[in-house]
Amino acid sequence: MTPYRVSIHITPRRGILDPQGKAVESALHSLGFPGVSSVRVGRHIVVDTEAESEDAAVASVTAMCERLLSRGKGLVLLIRPLDVENLRLQFREAKPFRFACIDDFLVPEFGETVARSYFSRADAPRFGRRFRTVSERGKVQVTDYERLPPAVRRLADALAAPEFMKLVADSTGIPDLVFDTRLTGAGMQQTACGGHLDVHIDFNLHFERLHRRLNLTLYLNPGWKTSWGGMIELWDRDVAVRHHAIEPLFNRCVLFETTQASFHGVTAVKCPRDTTRNSFSVFYYTREPPPHWSGSFHDTIFRARPDEHFRRLVLLPAERLRRRLLRDARAVKRKIARFFPPGELFEHALPITHVDVVGPMAARRPLIG
Repeated sequence: MTPYRVSIHITPRRGILDPQGKAVESALHSLGFPGVSSVRVGRHIVVDTEAESEDAAVASVTAMCERLLSRGKGLVLLIRPLDVENLRLQFREAKPFRFACIDDFLVPEFGETVARSYFSRADAPRFGRRFRTVSERGKVQVTDYERLPPAVRRLADALAAPEFMKLVADSTGIPDLVFDTRLTGAGMQQTACGGHLDVHIDFNLHFERLHRRLNLTLYLNPGWKTSWGGMIELWDRDVAVRHHAIEPLFNRCVLFETTQASFHGVTAVKCPRDTTRNSFSVFYYTREPPPHWSGSFHDTIFRARPDEHFRRLVLLPAERLRRRLLRDARAVKRKIARFFPPGELFEHALPITHVDVVGPMAARRPLIG
């Protein structure tokens, strides 16, 4: 056997979002290099191995990459085979908007491993964002891939695998799907007793100019009881008629199209205090706009249920006003920063001769999809 040293260069495949590459490209443009384009940021791995020949070494390392690094067939095997024809029919004929409900979604052993890996109610806030708004309360959301437990990372990778995304595209009739590994607005979600989510439609445009097309949510709640609530509701476009209330049962997946009319919400969670309603969500995008796109961006839009009069007349308008004021304040802050860089701003405002600006910006994880 002969020792070999093999260099592996990993970059996002063509068609995958690469925000780090785009950031480097923008920086180079601002530094006076306008001819730079298509910058890709990747990783470099060096492997020492033994093999009978150079070809054998390359073949061995290639097999390693396919099994360990790629979002490929090995990951898709964690998901039970889908009946694409039945799923396509269910999705196409669903009301009030296109959706499908898939039970026994994951291989049972893997599903149980993922469910066990969720944080306790006490620990969850240390890892993610806690929601305390009028419309969304009692939920902790983890979108940072590096903070996800290992089993949940494998789940995210499986849902991003090209083979699985092709099955989703074939089942829904929406081709050329893109997966956002930033998990913007998605990821690992745990809702405690008393939590709720008002009826809403989701934001329609990703900051990378991608059009949101599909929501996929997997529920990971062994032993969940109907009396504990937490059902996902599907409403008509006027939020007048609730067509479905689906229980968040273990290993149940709900996939639905994101449109201007896909109003959905979550009923109040009434589980025991030492339990949380657990789910994992991902969103799929396309670069081309959907046929129903109005041509403009909108954020999440909340609506009150028919019997929620006080929420409709008082709470939701107050929440919209609060959000608008926060958005305006951030806009003013950006304008100030544009005209007065940090050092200059302090020099104009304070009678001092020197200011040290300390505190690097937090690194942002690249998008893959």
